[in-house]
Amino acid sequence: MSSARWSWGPALVTLALAAIVAFGPAPVVDNSVDALLAHADPAAETYVAFERDFGTDEIVVVALRGPDLDALVAHTASIAARLAADPATTTTLDPTEIHRDALAVLTDPIFAEDPDARRQALAALEGPLARRLDLFGVDPPHATVYAFSRVVPPAEREALDRALVAARRAAEADGLTVHVAGPPLLNLALDRAGRDVAQVALPLLVVVCLLVCLVVLRSVRATIAVFAPVGLTVLASDRVYAWTGLTTNLVVDIAKPLLFVLLLAGGLHLVVAYRAAYEGDAMGAARAAVKAKGRAAVLALLTTAIGFSSLAVASVVPIRRFGVTAAAGLLFGVVTVVVLVPAFAAFVWPRPSAARADPIAALAQRVVEAGTRHAGAALAVAALVIGGGAWAFFGLPTEPHAIRYFDPDHPLRADYEALEAAGHGLATLEVVVTSTGPITAEIDRLDRLAADLEAHDEVEAVIGLPLLLREATYRARGVDALPSAAAAETILAERPPMLAEVLTADRRRARLAATIRTIDADRLDALAAHVHTLAGDLDVTVTGSYRLLLGAQRGLLTTLTESLVVTFLLMQGILLLAIRDKRAALVAIVPNLFPVAATFLLMKAFAISLDIGTTMTAAIALGIAVDDTLHFVLAYEKSGLTEAARLTGQAIVTSSVVIGAGFLVLLVTSFGPTRNFGLLAGTAMLTALLADLLILPAALRWVRGPTA
Repeated sequence: MSSARWSWGPALVTLALAAIVAFGPAPVVDNSVDALLAHADPAAETYVAFERDFGTDEIVVVALRGPDLDALVAHTASIAARLAADPATTTTLDPTEIHRDALAVLTDPIFAEDPDARRQALAALEGPLARRLDLFGVDPPHATVYAFSRVVPPAEREALDRALVAARRAAEADGLTVHVAGPPLLNLALDRAGRDVAQVALPLLVVVCLLVCLVVLRSVRATIAVFAPVGLTVLASDRVYAWTGLTTNLVVDIAKPLLFVLLLAGGLHLVVAYRAAYEGDAMGAARAAVKAKGRAAVLALLTTAIGFSSLAVASVVPIRRFGVTAAAGLLFGVVTVVVLVPAFAAFVWPRPSAARADPIAALAQRVVEAGTRHAGAALAVAALVIGGGAWAFFGLPTEPHAIRYFDPDHPLRADYEALEAAGHGLATLEVVVTSTGPITAEIDRLDRLAADLEAHDEVEAVIGLPLLLREATYRARGVDALPSAAAAETILAERPPMLAEVLTADRRRARLAATIRTIDADRLDALAAHVHTLAGDLDVTVTGSYRLLLGAQRGLLTTLTESLVVTFLLMQGILLLAIRDKRAALVAIVPNLFPVAATFLLMKAFAISLDIGTTMTAAIALGIAVDDTLHFVLAYEKSGLTEAARLTGQAIVTSSVVIGAGFLVLLVTSFGPTRNFGLLAGTAMLTALLADLLILPAALRWVRGPTA
């Protein structure tokens, strides 16, 4: 009796603590630049200094087109007013405000028959600002509004989106075509996609795993015994993250389905062992299950946790947080799975049906026997796949822009592509020029730098102090030229719109915002180098959130390489320590690399780029493979290959099929990273199953011979 009471005590304490934590607040989702970048990084610190001087480089662009000039002007003014009223907006470039008089002439019937008035109005619309930013045109009628925005919490981005949606619907009802895009709206779309991981993708994965588990285990009670503690652990881990005060993002959100599947795999091993050990005493069967499978389950979770903790040193902040979150959740899961799953089984399934010959275990035995009979062929195939995966890895591209995470028919992506096709840059390369004295003394050189930069193929326009001064001269004298030094001082004293966006209060630093089309990191670096060449001896700094994000994307490949190497070495080291047969531990390398290599080959075959989701898949494949490898090899040490297949085959096949089906159901989602993650992780589960039941026995037979 005392032994039974001792077994229930830790379970009740663990259950109470997990339940208390699980009902805490959920973390906030935030995919903005400030949330994704580490300010300790020198490039990020440069951007932070830029933000301090000029706000941010985030812009919202709204382009309207339609045959009715009056409707075009009215709706352009309405949208500009909505943007200006948003708390995040710092400045707007509104053609209905900048060219109010000219547009009043063009839309007033009194002047419709006055050629001179119309000619003067049209001439006003040919100024430097309107022409270079395509703010307004009458042939065909079109208008563009630029809004410069500061980074705000996700809830405030929602308010901006609602206002723009309402204004857009009103304009479209009057026959106008409207396209709206920009980083704030992209961040909002990513926030929603991140919430979908938790609110749609993860529940969908859980439901499918639940249904498949019911079919495979043929028991509602057994399924509850696994899913209740695993679900509670995942929920509690998410709430602990919220208590840290950190916001979550798309990468960290991937840790939730990862935790779920890895804990589920360990839980299934314990439940299957519980049923096999049951002889009329539920608590005795629970203790027997822990004795039989507890060591393997603990080692598998600890090994995977240590492997993912290697991501904590990654240069990309979201991946670093992902590694910490996954490792912490797995460490917590060591307690909840090993303690709670057997306790739940004893409580909700006190009289399981007697263990009988299971077709799944029989199938696993036949696959293991096939692997041992054809060891040479199995190992040759494994070598080809691993070699092919290494080849595919070095050819994987990275995705340069998050907008392409969405399907081509996604409204925001359609707007992005339409605006870029029309010549509107939606990202900026920021060039900050610093002078020891007033920067206005360098205005001619600034103007030449802006003109040379604007001539570059990747640049659509350059917004800065020279453009504002040229616009002022054009309005005063009808000439697109820089004003004299005295005239420039007069203009600046009047504080024209956007001045604070392009010139610091001490007038020693000026900003040239080069709006650019979507390009990759290498081309952007080439453009930045070109800026330094053009600048000569001017003191210039090149920064921008887009450049930082592309640098982080390029770091994905480095991060993937580093994380795989470190994870592999850590996991293999633990295998060597945990498994007494060192030859068995060494050959376990082959089945652990097999699903990783298969993942790279699949990415190559389907032209899947490295992104926030796919970058982690290889490490996940490694973690999944190590889990079942440990269970199989530890059973093999005790009983040999045939008995190892009988003792672990059902749990290995069940967990792989259940989790693989759950991952593959994510193919129905519309968000690219989630869909690709589901495809690759599901494939990794199935190839890991093949590796552990076919290739691992072949490798063991190869090193041990017939005695295996």
